[in-house]
Amino acid sequence: MLETAVALARREGIESLSMRKLAVEHAGAMAPLAEAYPHLAEVVGGHVADVGYDFATAFEYGLDLILDGLEGRRAAQSSPA
Repeated sequence: MLETAVALARREGIESLSMRKLAVEHAGAMAPLAEAYPHLAEVVGGHVADVGYDFATAFEYGLDLILDGLEGRRAAQSSPA
């Protein structure tokens, strides 16, 4: 998780020592979560921390999937059987 925090800090252009220190502290606090949810930690560490990762695009993609699924369920429930 420490590598993820440092990568995120660099990606966001956080170069000050105090901000890096804060990122490291948060990484330490996240360690128990990473142990409890190793697959989520892998996704965050492997994709989200990458340079060029676009949070807005990923969010829109996920939201579209959810909304499409809900629309499909609604259509299936309202159509006569």
